[in-house]
Amino acid sequence: MFRHALIFATAIGCLVAASVLVCVQSAARGQIGSRGTDLSRQERQLIEEFVNRALRLAAQYEASGNYDRAKRLLKTVLDVSPEEKRARDRLKELEQRELSQNRVVFRVQANRGWQDTGVIVFAGRPVAIEARGEWVFRMTHTVGPDGMQIPKEWREFPLGALIGAIQPITMERPGPRRGAKKAKRDMPQVKPFLVGSKKVITPEYTGRLFLKIHDSDESDNAGNLVVQVSGYLQSQR
Repeated sequence: MFRHALIFATAIGCLVAASVLVCVQSAARGQIGSRGTDLSRQERQLIEEFVNRALRLAAQYEASGNYDRAKRLLKTVLDVSPEEKRARDRLKELEQRELSQNRVVFRVQANRGWQDTGVIVFAGRPVAIEARGEWVFRMTHTVGPDGMQIPKEWREFPLGALIGAIQPITMERPGPRRGAKKAKRDMPQVKPFLVGSKKVITPEYTGRLFLKIHDSDESDNAGNLVVQVSGYLQSQR
């Protein structure tokens, strides 16, 4: 009888101990969960405080005319909080405002090759190019019954389209060497890009903007396009 009582008491003790252990573990998990919730709340508050302060500071930079600092702050806000609509909208407005500044208007002739616009564009600074009007594009070739294959370089852009190129500007400007041939400034030695009726570009390097019609022989074309370039640029026209 005593033995059964001892076993029963031992079992009760084990059950009580197990219950206490479960309660302790539950309490510990509750504390951890509660602490995790508190940390998440603190994180949200910290991000919200940073976003609000950064937006206020960006507005002050904008009011002082320092758009670069304002845009940098707004981009930082979006890195921290990608869904922050206020920062995204303000950044878009600043970029649009920047693109509408410093407008230069000129004509690009259809019967000439690369034409120097007199516009300097800068690395990392967006520039908008818009063209309107019409020009006459002609292409005449004598061919046999098999016709002709269109060269690869002609297929890169639509024939007759407005294309552009940026001639890099070197920091050094040495004088001409004796016996050296004069460089052709009307032929950019860089890869061209399609402009069409409208194009926004962000140059990878600082250089001079050239434009022309996409054609193998421009001399038999006619007409011109009115082109406007705006944004962060320097005009030497």
